[in-house]
Amino acid sequence: HRRTQGQIRPVVRRSRLFRQAKPFAQSPAADIHAFFLPDGNGIDLAVDICSQSSSGVMMFIKNERFDDVSGVLTEYGVLTVPVPTSVSIINQSLRLLCSTRERMKKVEQKTAKLEEKMEEIRIVNRAKWALIDRYQMNEATAQRFIEKTAMDECITKRAVAERIISTVR
Repeated sequence: HRRTQGQIRPVVRRSRLFRQAKPFAQSPAADIHAFFLPDGNGIDLAVDICSQSSSGVMMFIKNERFDDVSGVLTEYGVLTVPVPTSVSIINQSLRLLCSTRERMKKVEQKTAKLEEKMEEIRIVNRAKWALIDRYQMNEATAQRFIEKTAMDECITKRAVAERIISTVR
């Protein structure tokens, strides 16, 4: 699936062989990958995709191998569907994978925001300690200086802190 203006649009590629599927599977533009590879190499490919990206992966597995393969793939976050199966099961599985993927994207966005905020805090703390070392300020005064400068100049505390760090060096 690829996202187009807030909508998920399915991308279907049919390949009977692992070597045909692998380049498409490594595409960063795809949110969801679905595989049925009768040549047996799909397991490593599905695990690689789950390990290296946040794409959703669904793999169709022949009934006679389902129990063995499903247990392994589930540990890596691959949704497994036995075949033969009905169209309604496929549709339901795709909806489940899409909703799970959307929830994962929201968690990823929150994580990115938190990491950015933590980085800002680290930079501001480095600037505070630079002010403490260079100008013998106490911590509260250094913090207040950074905040006041940010407000007076209508810039972020991070921008002030980065400027302090670069000038104190």
